[in-house]
Amino acid sequence: MKQFLRKVHLWLSVPFGVFITLICLTGGLLIIEKDLIRRGDSSLVYVEPEGEPMEMSLLCSKVLETQPEGAKISGVTIYPDPSKSYEVAIAPPYRKFVFIDPYRGEVLGAYERSAFFTTASLIHRRMLDGTKEAVVGKQVVGVTVWAFVFILISGIVLWWPSRWSRLGRSLKIRFGRGRKVLWYDLHVVLGVFATLILLGSAVTGLIWTYDWFEKPMYKLFGASQPSEKPPHASIQEIGEGYVAWGVAVKQIPLEKYASLRVQKGVVKASLSGWGNARATDDYRFDPISGELLEVTKYADKERYEKVSGWISSVHLGRWGGSFSRLLTFLAMLIGASLPITGYYLWWKRIYRPRKKRELC
Repeated sequence: MKQFLRKVHLWLSVPFGVFITLICLTGGLLIIEKDLIRRGDSSLVYVEPEGEPMEMSLLCSKVLETQPEGAKISGVTIYPDPSKSYEVAIAPPYRKFVFIDPYRGEVLGAYERSAFFTTASLIHRRMLDGTKEAVVGKQVVGVTVWAFVFILISGIVLWWPSRWSRLGRSLKIRFGRGRKVLWYDLHVVLGVFATLILLGSAVTGLIWTYDWFEKPMYKLFGASQPSEKPPHASIQEIGEGYVAWGVAVKQIPLEKYASLRVQKGVVKASLSGWGNARATDDYRFDPISGELLEVTKYADKERYEKVSGWISSVHLGRWGGSFSRLLTFLAMLIGASLPITGYYLWWKRIYRPRKKRELC
């Protein structure tokens, strides 16, 4: 059995290894993209609190003054920490985040995804396939991820020690035993440590890729898909103003939540703590007057929406805040290294006998 799995592990890894490295590496970069923004330029994120924040409508107007004609705001994110700026999302085609000081109305700067991260996203999702539907690119990614799942599972089976007493020894990297032993341990031991996170990211990615896989996975968690997926939130028209947004936010206890994202007709109040990073209480309001109309608590939401949030949280490593994102990023780096160490071991295995034969 292990002999068969060893062959499966090898001959799936050889053709798909390069793609696995690209998918893992770009996935890791995308996971920490926002963290790099916030830590890279703290002047965008933090402000000096002074009095009460200005009216939402005035802040939105100041942001739009700095944007091209026709730009629209799709949402504003507010944090309970008074020293944090407001994040104003500009809708496509401009697609950027503008940071504004809520006390002084000063636009601090903006973040637009750089060419580097745009390319990383295109590699991760479609292998740079530039066609509209990216059928070929998406299939390459999908098939590679399927192969990766089988590679990871077979790798764990091949590693599994025959006796529990050998478990500790099997989880140690042996330094000072030669290059080949070191590379072998880097491949095997690091792979074992990262497997659970890598499998979680791979399987959740497949759920997003294949409809035929998505439905049974939702059923597995007791969630049935709605006949129609909920529509995306509409964008506030400039002429309508943003007075209602400010009125609605003032009626919500900000201190109870990790953040508030206000958009046309709804405020999504993000729950703090570990777990589903997309868990929110939804406050629906009249887009003209700002009067609260309905509150939907996360606990009362459909199971489908909860499962969908968990799938996203696992795939993006957002289930435990900064800690889980860092953990997932490191796992992705290990995932990207596995084909490299694997190729090295395979090459040493097939090259050494030839070298010996030449010397005879």
